[in-house]
Parts: sequence; C-alpha cells; structure tokens
Amino acid sequence: MKRWSATSTRVRLGALVAAAAVAVSGAVWAGADAPQPAAVQRTAGSHAPRSAGIEDRFGIRILGAYVTAAGGMVEIQYQVLDADKALGIADDKPVLRAHGTVFDVDGLAGHGHGHHVPPAGRSGFVLLANTKGALHSGDVVSVLVGDLTLDGVVLE
Repeated sequence: MKRWSATSTRVRLGALVAAAAVAVSGAVWAGADAPQPAAVQRTAGSHAPRSAGIEDRFGIRILGAYVTAAGGMVEIQYQVLDADKALGIADDKPVLRAHGTVFDVDGLAGHGHGHHVPPAGRSGFVLLANTKGALHSGDVVSVLVGDLTLDGVVLE
C-alpha cells in the first residue's frame, strides 16, 4: 500500500480546493447573464384589482402580492402615482388580511419597508412575514392601506 507524505497530501488537498473554487466561481460568472426564473421576473403590469380610494389618498396603485422566500414571506408590490401623497405609506404601510388575520410584521428587519418611497412612475414593495406559512399562492387576500381596503387580490 502506497503511503502519502503529509506535504503531498496537503498539496493534493490544496489543489482540489482550488479547482473546486474555480469551478464554482466559473459557474456563478456564467450564470450572471442567464435569465432569472419566471418567479423572480415580475412585470410592472397590474395583477390586482384597483382601488380609486387608495390611489387618490395614498398616491399608489397596488400591482400584486407574491409569496416569496420559500413561502416564508409575502411581497406587496405597488407603483407610485403621486410621490407627495405616497409619503403617507411611510407611516401607514400596506399590509395583508386573510383568513381572519392581519399580516403586518416586516419580513426581515430593515428589509420590509423603509421610509423611502420611490419617485412617481417607479415601483416599490413591502415585504411581510408569512407567519406560520399561513398564506399560499392562489389565496385571495385583502390589502389594507390605512383605513382603506382592496379586496380580491390573488396571491401569486
């Protein structure tokens, strides 16, 4: 049986680790320009009913709601119609109601919804925790903004 010296083993192990690092970095680089999965590519088209009240008072149009992060979070997307009115959502962020529960807890600390509101014509989002995985694609939910409600939003 052939025995390897400690130096020879270290050299072979180092070469193996280096080769693996090159292979992984090459795969990441090659995938950088690859199209993203359909679930990640979301268009700015509206997937939700409209609420004239929310649009008039808060200056935003709800575009849709999406289960994300392996079902652990829900994202509400909106388009800013009037930047001045939209400042109101910094304190009254959109939240969801479904199955008798209001989902209003930020999905990740510092990532749910800041006090930054995009300029008019741009889209923004609110990221909420999907507590206990209660919400699923296909569920019909309500989006609440302040005291206004948009019913009939289908989670995607």
